[in-house]
Amino acid sequence: MNIFFITGTSGSGKTTLLNNLKKLLPKNFELHDFDEIGVPKDADEGWRKEAVGYWLNRAKTYIEEDKVPVICGVIMPSEALHSPERPKDTPLNFIFIEVDDETIAERLRNKGFDEAIIAAKINLAHYLDEAVKKQQFHFIVDGSKSPDNVARACTDWILMTYESE
Repeated sequence: MNIFFITGTSGSGKTTLLNNLKKLLPKNFELHDFDEIGVPKDADEGWRKEAVGYWLNRAKTYIEEDKVPVICGVIMPSEALHSPERPKDTPLNFIFIEVDDETIAERLRNKGFDEAIIAAKINLAHYLDEAVKKQQFHFIVDGSKSPDNVARACTDWILMTYESE
């Protein structure tokens, strides 16, 4: 079985993609928003690592139930790969939603983010892009396309990867 992580910075379209994937993927896929467990105001790297562990443990349970876990959020590949909760011999697959800096900035401005936070989110997007590309199992999707096209491209890659196990 595989575990799929969808990542990207704020404003990349993760939530929209997740909602569309719920309509396109078969019923044996368990799709979740990384933040649905709640994000404390003082969320830091320690909290994020703990949350990654939580999701990897949930993924183990889903795999035991013959379900395919898909977790969508700001996920650092290194944290998932090096987590003590990572199931051994289970491939971790990463999808990165790639969006240009100007689009991210515009989307975040529309959400009321200030310029310093926007710059930090754009830097994070560049970091995630490079980190995901280093992974053996990865897919980069163009987040500037229509939400339907992004969802279809991701669905095709997920199903191809899942069916090739």
